[in-house]
Amino acid sequence: MRALIIGSADLKYDGGGERNAVQIAEILMRMGYDVTLMGSGYPFIRKNNVNVKFNYIENAFSDDIFSNRHLMKLTNGISMGFIGLFSFNKIWEKIKDYDLYYFVTPNFIFRNAVKKFARLDKPPAVILANHGSYFEILDNHKFFGNLIKYILNIMIFSGITGKISVQAQNIYQKNFYINQNFKDIYLIPQNNIDFNKYKIEEHNGFNVVFLNKITKNKGSKLLFKIIKHAPKDIHFDIIGYGNMNKLRKKFKNYNVTFHGFVDENTKIEILARSDVMINLSKYESLSITSIEGLASGLYIIAPKISGLEYIKSMTEYMSIVKRNYISYINEIKRIKNFYGDNFINIRNQIKNNALSIFNYSVIEKNIENMVNDTLKKKEIRSYTIVYTVNNADKFRCNLNNILNYIKNENIPVNEIMVFNNTKYRIETTDNIRIYNKKSPYTGTEELNLISHAKSDYIIKLNDKNDINNIKELIKYIDSGYDVIIGSRFINGKIRSIKDAFDLIVIKFTHLIFPGITKVDDILSDFFVINKKIIRGDKKVPDVYKALLYVLASTRTRNIKMVKTSSLSCRRIIMDEKSFYYYMTEIVVCMRAYHKKKPDKNHDYTPI
Repeated sequence: MRALIIGSADLKYDGGGERNAVQIAEILMRMGYDVTLMGSGYPFIRKNNVNVKFNYIENAFSDDIFSNRHLMKLTNGISMGFIGLFSFNKIWEKIKDYDLYYFVTPNFIFRNAVKKFARLDKPPAVILANHGSYFEILDNHKFFGNLIKYILNIMIFSGITGKISVQAQNIYQKNFYINQNFKDIYLIPQNNIDFNKYKIEEHNGFNVVFLNKITKNKGSKLLFKIIKHAPKDIHFDIIGYGNMNKLRKKFKNYNVTFHGFVDENTKIEILARSDVMINLSKYESLSITSIEGLASGLYIIAPKISGLEYIKSMTEYMSIVKRNYISYINEIKRIKNFYGDNFINIRNQIKNNALSIFNYSVIEKNIENMVNDTLKKKEIRSYTIVYTVNNADKFRCNLNNILNYIKNENIPVNEIMVFNNTKYRIETTDNIRIYNKKSPYTGTEELNLISHAKSDYIIKLNDKNDINNIKELIKYIDSGYDVIIGSRFINGKIRSIKDAFDLIVIKFTHLIFPGITKVDDILSDFFVINKKIIRGDKKVPDVYKALLYVLASTRTRNIKMVKTSSLSCRRIIMDEKSFYYYMTEIVVCMRAYHKKKPDKNHDYTPI
């Protein structure tokens, strides 16, 4: 099987996202995949040597304007997320035909690729990771950051469908994707730190280490203030990229050593002889350097940001402080007094506590499980068929056809639920639950019963449906749609300039109703009623009003209209009670509309 890793910068940039991408590639290779990694350019020139055993394509999207190094540098790499916004057709030719896609971070390549996958007969497996995700970066930019984040959330996640696994690095990311209605979320603090390589050594004095690039985003200004105002008996070791000669001259009278970029062994030796690590970053999805600190038995002092707060939730040997030099210096003093004579024992305890959570062997096992789960979920679906009976004789004929079809096509149907609205009593049999009632079932009653279904997908049928309807529903489910709504009212063409204008208006309604997605797909053949839906015209059948309310009140990711009176949707989405309610009401309303006019007194306004 072929796997593609996409969304990181070029490997010579050597940031956390790039190291994560290499780690994923090596894991997938061990699992038997033919792996390709495509770099997306880089914001800063570095001389990191790239020596990998998998297929690697540097600056794979160089013809896209957003891969420009200077633009990346200007936007702090956020622009990398816009690659594919205007030139995706060219990119698609490069990235198509893989079995597994691993996106390092959410971006427009991810968004457009998933849209393409939904149209394929056999969509690939997709994992979305989150290293340095735009929504965490933009949180640091107050009002305009929140505004841009809101717009990007709609642009990237609106209409996303299919079985996508999300790899979250921290609790903040996990909650973000829960709010986006993703269900398959794996909390994996990814890193490649082998705790056994790191050491703890006795030494003289009290040493504070800073391990990071010396840039504004990593807190360089705050670092310089801490060095200047700290007590003279506290020594600072600074490891990372920066203008070392200039810094050594500037701080020659302070108790600090600027090591610059060092090799792995030198870094481990410096950490072994340290006592406290300070992290000053403005944003971190996780902070690999802090995990290296824990592997060396160091107490961590850090600001309040998502990745570091998650690490704090996993260990008691970490402090979250305000982002100012006084808070950091006071906490360093407290830790210095806290160590006392129990120095080595406490550091060993710090390392051992973090070992079971963050060691690379634990992380890589979790990643392998995530990949295997993603493939299984892609391949296996289960269905519950919900059948509303209005004609007992027709039901018996349809039921036999359905059972034969399920058996012959090997469809994994867990159960069949039957709502009997006839005066004839139907007996329950194995895997078929019959609900007999003297009066027709109401939407609320069906809702309460359907809520107990145990399958991934619900297929809702009635006497007007046949085997071909089931085939059509399953075909669209296999294509990645989450909800398929059937209607006998699909008709009409654009008959005038006014109708054309109404079509343009309806396509922008998702800006007013954020839950409405892919309006052109949902209502592509409903030109004749566009203006009536927008206005809330009383002449519009209640089914259409209910449809809009469903879309507006739930974050349905993808919808397909078909020329039947049947319906199907993912159980995952139907978990929300409001969605059960409105979807059931739509079906009931549609059924009623075939027989008589809609109930004008019924209130379909969302609760």
